[in-house]
Amino acid sequence: MIQPESRVGPSEKIRYAFAANRTVELSAKSRRLVDTLVLVAIVAAIGLAGYISRLLSRDVFSGVPQSVPVSTIAATCQADVESRTCATVVIALNPGRFRVETSVPTSRLTVTVGDPSATARSRFLLLRTGVPGRLLIEADAGAGTEEILSADLRAGDRSVNAVPARASDWNRMTFIPAPTPEPLVIDELGFFEDQVGLAGPSKLLFFHMPGVRTYSIYSATATLAVCAFVVLAVWFAPAAVPNGIGPWFIAVLCFSICMLELGISYSPHRTRDLRSMYAGEVAHFGGTGNLTGGLYEGSRIVQGLGQTVPPGIVPWHRMPGYGLFCALAAAVGRTTDVIDIAMVVIALQVILYSVTVGLFVLAAQRVFRPWMAWLLGLSIALLPKQLGNTQVDSIIAPMSLLVLTALLVYLADENDEGRTRFRWFLLVNGAFALWFFMRNDVLPGWIAIALVLAHRRWRYLAVPVILIVTIALAWAFYKQPYKHELDLMPTNTGEVLFLSLCEVPGAFPYECTDEGYFDWARGIGQSDPTSNKASHLAVAAVLRHWMTYPVHFTLMVGAKFRRCMFTTCWSGIQTPLNWSYHIIREAGAFVMLLALVIVSMAVNHERRRSFLLGWALFFNMPLFFVVYESGGRFNVAAGVSLLVAAIPLLFEPGLYAQMARHPWRVAAVAACVAAFFVGGRHVEEWIVKNDSLHYWAPLLDPGKSTLRFTSR
Repeated sequence: MIQPESRVGPSEKIRYAFAANRTVELSAKSRRLVDTLVLVAIVAAIGLAGYISRLLSRDVFSGVPQSVPVSTIAATCQADVESRTCATVVIALNPGRFRVETSVPTSRLTVTVGDPSATARSRFLLLRTGVPGRLLIEADAGAGTEEILSADLRAGDRSVNAVPARASDWNRMTFIPAPTPEPLVIDELGFFEDQVGLAGPSKLLFFHMPGVRTYSIYSATATLAVCAFVVLAVWFAPAAVPNGIGPWFIAVLCFSICMLELGISYSPHRTRDLRSMYAGEVAHFGGTGNLTGGLYEGSRIVQGLGQTVPPGIVPWHRMPGYGLFCALAAAVGRTTDVIDIAMVVIALQVILYSVTVGLFVLAAQRVFRPWMAWLLGLSIALLPKQLGNTQVDSIIAPMSLLVLTALLVYLADENDEGRTRFRWFLLVNGAFALWFFMRNDVLPGWIAIALVLAHRRWRYLAVPVILIVTIALAWAFYKQPYKHELDLMPTNTGEVLFLSLCEVPGAFPYECTDEGYFDWARGIGQSDPTSNKASHLAVAAVLRHWMTYPVHFTLMVGAKFRRCMFTTCWSGIQTPLNWSYHIIREAGAFVMLLALVIVSMAVNHERRRSFLLGWALFFNMPLFFVVYESGGRFNVAAGVSLLVAAIPLLFEPGLYAQMARHPWRVAAVAACVAAFFVGGRHVEEWIVKNDSLHYWAPLLDPGKSTLRFTSR
C-alpha cells in the first residue's frame, strides 16, 4: 500500500519519481515500437498488392510476350455463298499479332505471310476465334501446296500450335470454320518463337495454380485483406503513418487495385484482351465510336490535323478535354496508332485515378481522422470502374475527386461564418473548370456551389463566370470555321433529351440511338442533325412532349430514379474486388445512404458539410433522370459523392443525438424511403398497364407533336 504523502521520506520520493519516469519512458518506447511494426506491416502489405499487380502489366497492355515481327501479311476469304463478295480487314495488335475479320460469312479464310524471315523464326502459331474449325498450315510446293500441319480448334480458347522444325518455308495459314451465319472473326493470329506465356501467365504468384484463377480469386482476396488491414492498422495506431506519407500509400494501393481489376476483366488467357477488343471497335466504328472517337482525335492532333474526326468535322457532341487527353497519351507514347494510343490512355487513366485518390485522402485528413480518410480513399478505390474504356466517362470519377478534394480543403479552412480565404474559392472553381473542360454536365452543380460558397460576396462570382466563358468561347471559336456557327456548348442537348424519352416503357416511334435522332431531325427538315438549330428544335419538341404526356414524364423520372438507386448507381465493370457494391446496391444500400445524408441535413448535423460533399447527388445525378443515362455510365460522380458524404456520418455520435432531438424529421424521411421501397415498382407497373392513364394528354394535342406516341 502506498503511504500517505506526509509520511513519505525524501529517499522514497526520489525512488517513486524514478519509477514513474521509467514507466513513461518504457511506455513511449513501446508505442514507438508498435508504431514502427505497424508501419512496416503496412508497407509490406501494400508492397504485396503492388507485386501482384506488376505481374499483370504485360498481360494488360501487351497481351502476349514478345512476338516475331511480321512485315507483310494479307488475308483472303471465300464467301459461304458464291454470289457474295468477301472482303477482309486485318489490324495489327502487336508487331507479330493480328486481328482478322471478314465482311460476310465465310467458308474459308487464307492468310498469306510475305515475310520469309518471320515464318522461319516462328515455331508457334497462336490462334483464337469465336467459332470452331480446322487450321491448316501450308507451304508452296511446285505447282501445288504442301500441308505442314493440320489441327482442330475449339471456339473461344487460345490455341497454340507448334510448327514442325522442318517447316522453315511455310508461308500460309488456312482456317476452315464451322458453318455460321455471322462474319468470321479471328481475334488473335500471332507468330512466336516459343510458347511461354501464351496459354497462361508466364509469372505466377503461387506455384501449381492456374494463372487466371490465381489472380481472379486468390490475388483479389489477398488485396481485399490488405485494404482491411491498413484501415484497421491506422485505426489502432494512428501515429504509425505520418499524415504526409499515408495518402501516397493509398495511391499506390489504389493503383494496384486498378491494375488487378484490369487484369481480371481483360485477361488474354480467358477473354479478349484490350488490344483485340479495341481492334474490333476500330474495325466496326472507326473514329465514330464511343471508345474510339477520342483516340482518333488524339492521333490527328499530334499529326497536326486538328481536333477533327473524320477530317474536316469537329466533335459536335463533346467538350474538347478528352480529345486533348488522348493527344497527351499519343505524345507520351510517341505513336499515332490508335490501338497503341488506347493502351497509353488506359495507363494514364489508372494513374490519374490513383493520384486523385491520394490527393483526396491528403485533404480528407484535414477534416476527418486518419483512419476515416483512409477508409474513404479505399472505398473509392474499390468502386466499380470504367478505366478500360477510352471515353470521357472513365475520368469523371477523378474529376469528381478533384472537386471533393478542393471542397474538403475549403471546409478545413472555413470559419464560423462559412467563409474562407479567396485562394480556396479559386481552387474549388478551378476543379469544377477542369471537369467542365471534359464534360458539360457539371455546369448546373458548379453554378449552385459557387453561389453557396460566395455567400453574398458577389464579386467572387466573377471567377466561375470568367472560367465558364473562357472555356466555352475558346471551344466555340475553334469549332466555328468547321461548323460555320458559334456553338458555346456541344450541340447534342436536344439529342440527349430526345433519347431519354425511349429509355422507359412506351410506344415511342424512334430508336434509342444516334440514328433514331438523325431520322427524326431529317423528318422535320434538318439536313444537318448535328447543328445547333436541330438541337434547339429537339429541345422544344421534348419540352412539348413532357407537357403533352405529363403522366409519362412522371413515369420517366420515377423509373429512372429507381433504376439509378438499385441498378445503375456505382456503375462499372464487376470484378471480385468490387462485387460487394453490386450486392449492397441491390439490397438498397444506395437509398439508405442517401437517406442518411438527407437526415443529417434535416436534423442540422454537419448540414453544410453534407450538402457540399454530396453536391453531385442534388445537382448532377438528377440531370440523368430527364436526359439520356446510357445504362448509368454517367452516374459515377454521384456514387463517389455519396460515399464521401455518408460514410463519416455513420461513425459520428452527434448525428444520432440530433436524430433523437428531431424524431419527426427522421420519421418523415423514413416514411419517404419506405414508400419508395414498397410502392415505387407497383406504381410504375400500374401506369404501364393502363394506356389510358400512361398516354393521357390533358393539356396539348398529341397530333401536333413530332414525338407523339404511336398506338399499340
